[in-house]
Amino acid sequence: MSALKKFARICHFSAIAGCVPLALVAFAILLATGCSSRKRKSSPPSSPTITTTSLPEGEVGVAYPATTLTATGGTTPYTWSDVNNTLQTYGLTLNQSTGEITGTPNQATSSGGVTVTISVTDANNKTAQKDFTLVIYPELQITTTSLPDGYEGQTGYSVTLAATGGTGTYTWTMTSANLPANLTWDATTATISGDIATGTAGNYPLQFEVTDGIQTITANLTLTVHTQLQITTTSLPDGYEGQTGYSATLTATGGAGSYTWSMTTGRLPLYLRWGAAAATISGNIAAGASANSPFNFTVEVTDGVQTVTANFTLTVHPQLQITTTSLPDGYEGQTGYSAQLAATGGTGGTGTYAWSLTSGTLPANLTWDATTATISGDITTGTAGDYPLQFEVADGIQTVTATLTLTVYEPLQITTTSLPDASEGAAYSFMVQAAGGNTSNYAWSISGQPSWLSIDAATGELSGTPPAGSAGNTYTFTVEVTDGVQTAQANLSITVVAAPPPLQITTTSLPDATEGVSYSATIEAAGGTTPYTWSVSGLPSGLSWLQVGDSVQISGTPDAGTAGTYSVDVTVTDSSSPAQSENTTLQLVVNSGGGTTWYVDGANGSDSNGGSSWSDAFATIGKALSEAADGDTILVADATYNETDLNFNGKKIYLKGVDHNTAGARPVIDCGGSGRAFYFGSGETEDSVVENFTIKNGSADNGGAIYCENSSNPTINN
Repeated sequence: MSALKKFARICHFSAIAGCVPLALVAFAILLATGCSSRKRKSSPPSSPTITTTSLPEGEVGVAYPATTLTATGGTTPYTWSDVNNTLQTYGLTLNQSTGEITGTPNQATSSGGVTVTISVTDANNKTAQKDFTLVIYPELQITTTSLPDGYEGQTGYSVTLAATGGTGTYTWTMTSANLPANLTWDATTATISGDIATGTAGNYPLQFEVTDGIQTITANLTLTVHTQLQITTTSLPDGYEGQTGYSATLTATGGAGSYTWSMTTGRLPLYLRWGAAAATISGNIAAGASANSPFNFTVEVTDGVQTVTANFTLTVHPQLQITTTSLPDGYEGQTGYSAQLAATGGTGGTGTYAWSLTSGTLPANLTWDATTATISGDITTGTAGDYPLQFEVADGIQTVTATLTLTVYEPLQITTTSLPDASEGAAYSFMVQAAGGNTSNYAWSISGQPSWLSIDAATGELSGTPPAGSAGNTYTFTVEVTDGVQTAQANLSITVVAAPPPLQITTTSLPDATEGVSYSATIEAAGGTTPYTWSVSGLPSGLSWLQVGDSVQISGTPDAGTAGTYSVDVTVTDSSSPAQSENTTLQLVVNSGGGTTWYVDGANGSDSNGGSSWSDAFATIGKALSEAADGDTILVADATYNETDLNFNGKKIYLKGVDHNTAGARPVIDCGGSGRAFYFGSGETEDSVVENFTIKNGSADNGGAIYCENSSNPTINN
């Protein structure tokens, strides 16, 4: 420069601003580069200097930008190195000869990057180092893997796509756009939003792209639009009290097709259960549930996107019943027969009963009207009988049946055409007869009758007593009978006659009978009105009775062993109206066939008598025993005998107590506490018989009631 200055001063070139003569320049350069007459001294070589100022940013998984480190100074060739092998840690390689950094990062650095120390060495082994910051971003990813489903008519649909990694500054693009109508894409916010139009149900494949300036990635997503979720069940079937197996399943359409059900409010009838898994109401309905009907509740269904609710009412009805329990009876020839069946419960409040006659045949000329549940018509003659009929009624939920019988009777009529005469002053009785109709339901009445005559409404019996002075009069009146359906009348007359004489049994006693001997006796009556009707009971075995005309004949042969006294009950009834009846009891004595019969009556006899009959009876048993011999019979009348130590003295005597004075009574031997009634000490056998006695107040010291010794073995019968 100093030489140039000298040259300038010597040459005195005129300087034009911006224009230096070319020759001058050339000269100056020549001068500056050593056109000197003096020889210069050489300098030592310089150290290299790394001139690269920074490293480019990279991303995991993306080839690192082509980068070659540069240096100046020193003596080439250079040798490069990564002092701390940092580049290798992140998947990068440094070429020692060229200084080129290559590779694909395999991991991200921290947000501020990491320090990479680079060293360069020249040919003269001169070295320089420089620290760089290496920034490797995470791999860019679209983290949104699916789009939320939408549904037709949905308002406010919105979804924002998201990404991670890269530089964090993203630019979004929807590269394949086919959004449902009314939805829009905002690339700035990566958002799809809007109200989904109806009629847009379907799948919408969409492709999205995001870039951070280094890397660009795409994602294929599908936006599914469902039809609107709806509960298609609009009502529940009604139920009824006591119903078993009630079941109703709720259904829905639209939405994603996978539903979750719940009952959010309200309650069900007792014993019904809600099954959320199958949206089912099932079970048996409790009795009495209709009292709290209807049952209101809310059901909700969701598919995860939409949620809808529906309000339901379950109505429980009372049990359906046919309340008609019987049909009115009819009768042959009846006109205008009509019977209407009735029911309660079920849905009957809305008049929805449907009737049918399911089995049975109606009488001729009767018809069934299912609309009104009515049987009607005129009943034909000759149709009497029972007609079993089965009826069914349904209300659309329940069906019940009832079996009823329609009974047709023959015409009701009073069959009595005349009445027997009545007797003045005597109670009158006569049963008026009827036929046809319902015999178990007859109700009788009378009109126009004399004041003394009445009728039993249940039996039709005419009764009363004609007063004095009524004899010779004839009374005409009307008798009526009804069975509740039919009514019949008859005009009848009663003539009052003079009263007949009283009825009486004129036979007062029967002759004795003897075992094994043919017997005959007659019982007669008088008075009243013949013919008579007799009855006889209480005869001993071997005898029988027979009515002959207006009297009774007793005949036969008493069997062996029947000796004794029998109370024969005799009754006679005459034919007057009302009928007279007379009863008496006659004593029949059957004597033993092989000996004498002796009679003892402690109430009416005397030991001074002969003992041959009841009117000639002894007073004591002891007297009769002293008189009797082997084979004799002693009949002892019912009375009290204060006797002791009665002794057969070895005789074969049949001693029998009989109810001579009072029917059913027996003789009593009262020992007075001082002895015994009987003493058997003479070897008596079973032919010595004591029968039908009561013994009391015997002394135990004396054998009590009966004392036996010396092998005595009498027969004692009670």
